[in-house]
Amino acid sequence: MNGACWTLTIYAWEKQLELIRIPALILCGDEDEACVKPSLFMKRHIPESGLAFFPKSGHGINLEEPDLYNRFCFDFLTAVEQGKW
Repeated sequence: MNGACWTLTIYAWEKQLELIRIPALILCGDEDEACVKPSLFMKRHIPESGLAFFPKSGHGINLEEPDLYNRFCFDFLTAVEQGKW
């Protein structure tokens, strides 16, 4: 794989994100400064996406808030399975 691909940011994929037609759940800790803006960007450009910010959490939200993380994932998967996403 060409090493140049790894230098691209999420912003370079705007058109490709808009083509995604499957449900997507974007989760981000509100203290994960490097991921807040990219998460908002993905929410704006993936048509079937939802976004949740975890309060007082950083990058490892699944480790910092495992119950909340699991609840969001379960609710997302349940909604998708029932056609309610």
